[in-house]
Amino acid sequence: MSEHKVVSWKVYLAVFAALCALTVITVEVTGHDFGPFNLVVALAVAVTKATLVVLYFMHARYSPKLTGIVIASSLAFLVILVFLIVYSLRGRYSSAYYTPIEMFGLYWHFVDIVWIFLFPLLYLFARH
Repeated sequence: MSEHKVVSWKVYLAVFAALCALTVITVEVTGHDFGPFNLVVALAVAVTKATLVVLYFMHARYSPKLTGIVIASSLAFLVILVFLIVYSLRGRYSSAYYTPIEMFGLYWHFVDIVWIFLFPLLYLFARH
C-alpha cells in the first residue's frame, strides 16, 4: 500500500497566504489598464491561484503519477477547446461545417468513458 504524505500546517498556511496575496493582486489588477494584456494578466493570476489549489489543497503534488497524467490530459483538452472557441468566434464554423467541433465532442466522450474504467482499474492494480 502506498504511503500517505502528511503535509505540514506551515505549508498550508504559506499557500493560504499566497492565495490571499494573489486575491489582493487580482483586485488591484482590475483597477489598472494594461491595454491588450488585460486578459493575459488576469488569466496569469487566475492560473497561478488554480495551480496552488490543485497542487496543495487537492493533493495533486503528492499524488501518484497517474493523477498527473489525468491533469495533463485535462489541460490538453482545455487548450484544444479554447482553440475551437476562438476559431468559432472568428466564423470558421457554421451550421454547414462543424465537423471539428463534433469530432472533438465525440473524442472527449470517448476519453471520458475510457478514464471511467481505466483510472480505477489502474489504481486497483497499483495497490496490489
